[in-house]
Amino acid sequence: MDLMKVRNVFRGLTNITVYESDIYEPLLQIALDKIFNMLKPGIAFVSTNTALVYAIAAEAYYQYMVTQIAKETNGSVKAGVLSVTSDSDKNLARAQKIRNELLLAARDYIELDRCFYFGKTQTVNKSETEGTQ
Repeated sequence: MDLMKVRNVFRGLTNITVYESDIYEPLLQIALDKIFNMLKPGIAFVSTNTALVYAIAAEAYYQYMVTQIAKETNGSVKAGVLSVTSDSDKNLARAQKIRNELLLAARDYIELDRCFYFGKTQTVNKSETEGTQ
């Protein structure tokens, strides 16, 4: 799998520069390994598979958002009458939704019963996905 395609999608999700994306290479590799381990038997892991590229980038994006939120020292700042509140919860929820949607989009290639959503394992019944393939 060519990480360059994944990196380009990841950069689009995060709005970071090419140079900044080098810092997050380990997140991309971890996401790639995770999706690789979820592949259905007989599925080739190739960079021409757009659904897999986006699933890997979305997983890396979610992990990126978790690291960004972990860096924040305080969710809000108040100076006199002016108050600024961080949107950390909204940003993380957005990242989770993007990740979940793109993993679902790759359901023809990965085993969704190996997915990890919102802090718990979720299985998908075959009957729910059979009509959509």
